[in-house]
Amino acid sequence: MGNEEGNRFLEMAQGLGMTIVNTCFRRKREEHRITYRSGAYASQIDYFSVRQANRKYVKDCTVIPGEAAVKQHRLLVINMRIQSVKTGYRPKQKPCIRSWKLKGENLAKFKREVQEKMNDQEVVTWDKLKYSIVETAKNVCGVTRGQKRRERDTWWWWSEESCRMEKENPCG
Repeated sequence: MGNEEGNRFLEMAQGLGMTIVNTCFRRKREEHRITYRSGAYASQIDYFSVRQANRKYVKDCTVIPGEAAVKQHRLLVINMRIQSVKTGYRPKQKPCIRSWKLKGENLAKFKREVQEKMNDQEVVTWDKLKYSIVETAKNVCGVTRGQKRRERDTWWWWSEESCRMEKENPCG
């Protein structure tokens, strides 16, 4: 690419973080690199470009000799390993203990059950204490289903609320 258009193409590819795949396979014979042949004139004028991050998926880029897409242009082929993309995938939340329910009657029940479990133990270790607290909390408070919480939209009431607040306290 010694011409002006070729230099602009290289600058664009570099600016967009792309790799020109044809140039990565230099050890190929000339007949597997030449994309245009007219009489004695031969040139590599067709190129594939991919993002640099996707370069690792390119297995091969070659010209099929003897196959012509148009009279003088040869067919350029790229072999890539393509991974399927999962659609609609949402990461799952882990189930959580509903610790906000640890009030009043539940708190008394929780304390009582933990003390009973710890009194039954001959030797109290940190792991046993942790296990008894967690299991008792699960039994008393319950566990969430592990779904993502919905985002709460507040934009719809904000204008009404700010007007009400200004009326109550006009000085700020």
